[in-house]
Amino acid sequence: MTIRIRAVLGDYYHPAEWAEQALQAAVNLLNERRRSSGESAGFDLQTVSYESLAETISDHPELLVIFKEQRVNPEAEDPGEWMHADLQENIVRYVEAGGALLAWHAGLAYQSDGAYRRMLRGWFLHHPEQKTVTYRPAEGDHPLSRTEGFAFKDEHYFVHCEEAETNVFLTSESEDGRSIAGWSHEYGQGRVCCLTPTHTLEGLQDEGFLKLLADCLDYCLS
Repeated sequence: MTIRIRAVLGDYYHPAEWAEQALQAAVNLLNERRRSSGESAGFDLQTVSYESLAETISDHPELLVIFKEQRVNPEAEDPGEWMHADLQENIVRYVEAGGALLAWHAGLAYQSDGAYRRMLRGWFLHHPEQKTVTYRPAEGDHPLSRTEGFAFKDEHYFVHCEEAETNVFLTSESEDGRSIAGWSHEYGQGRVCCLTPTHTLEGLQDEGFLKLLADCLDYCLS
């Protein structure tokens, strides 16, 4: 069986190639785990454009990854938004019917209320200047809290998270304060996972982060 992962990656501030390299490295880790355990299933990772996302969803891939912020051109007076209401509803229906969604870093930068943001149960608020951010597992027995943690120079994402409606597995801390950095929950018959790190190339190549990213992919697909 081939597990299909479809990803919308990159925007004005977030190079698509950096995110794609990190995502491929995480998929490679999953393939290594499966080979070592004698499993034959592989992964089919493909990046898709936001213009083709509705068509992609209609094909019911096993996992959708979004690493793209809401605004089309953040520097413009009218930045525009690519994830219109109909597309948001399509994504929600996909998850409700048993799909899995990883909303990763820029995929949490949705300032306008809508079906997508409500499904995430959390979103980006702001970040200060880049500096060392330490990521630690949250207390509890969440499977994704088994990470050993990691630290690197990053945008410290401060987020709103509806903690009572989800399960926090990762926290972040810097000299600017502390925030939530990872959470997940069931949604309908599907599953949603939200992960704030990372913006920098240093972070996207960090072994500890890549292991957690692989864990998040695995968790979404379990």
